[in-house]
Amino acid sequence: WKKVDRIKSDLENAIQNNHLEKDFLFDLLCNEDKANPEDLPSTGLSLELEKAMSSIFIHTPFYGTRCSTIILKDKNGKVSFTERKYSENKEILGEVNYEIES
Repeated sequence: WKKVDRIKSDLENAIQNNHLEKDFLFDLLCNEDKANPEDLPSTGLSLELEKAMSSIFIHTPFYGTRCSTIILKDKNGKVSFTERKYSENKEILGEVNYEIES
């Protein structure tokens, strides 16, 4: 999938530019850009559904992304785990955050 290449590249750029704020990373995960038709895989879905599934954040009337998770580890070994839950309308329903000190 092109979306995997896209998010990997976006994450690499964020790391290189030290742009690792959670809100920025969640924005990357909320990307709804669709692939061009010639870049879509042939999985047996309709072209319309294939295109909808090609975005990082999937948003259709009947299927889609319902949560996104960010896991970060700082230079002191502290790990933070943050998960956002979304409604079918892409509204943020809540967020949980856990931190583990090493």
